[in-house]
Amino acid sequence: MMKDYARTTGRHILPRNLYMQTVYQIRDYHRLKEEADSILDASPAPADGQPKGSTVSSAVERKAMRRDRILQTIGVIDHAKSLIPDEYREGVWQNVMYRTAYPDDANRNTYSLHKSRFVYMVARDLFLLE
Repeated sequence: MMKDYARTTGRHILPRNLYMQTVYQIRDYHRLKEEADSILDASPAPADGQPKGSTVSSAVERKAMRRDRILQTIGVIDHAKSLIPDEYREGVWQNVMYRTAYPDDANRNTYSLHKSRFVYMVARDLFLLE
């Protein structure tokens, strides 16, 4: 299994823990998409015959706010992924998501550079950097 390696030189350097936090946020991408969809599919609680209070609307509001936060995270990851040049996108994505080795069609340093930019942009756009 490959190690998660954070660059220590160059422009797009993150502290180790922030780098790992961002990588795991990216790896959570598919679950986040499923969760955003499941929030829409969730059925409301069955009517119990009691008068309605403000708690129902706040529950709906909480779900809407949660879904919005999830969609923002997904959007940040999608945007940063779209900025990776086409020829390196799949190799970088597979490496981040599944720790697979980079393809042999380019130098490892090239892929590593695009990966570090990708992770850095996600961290920046999720406001994990100051």
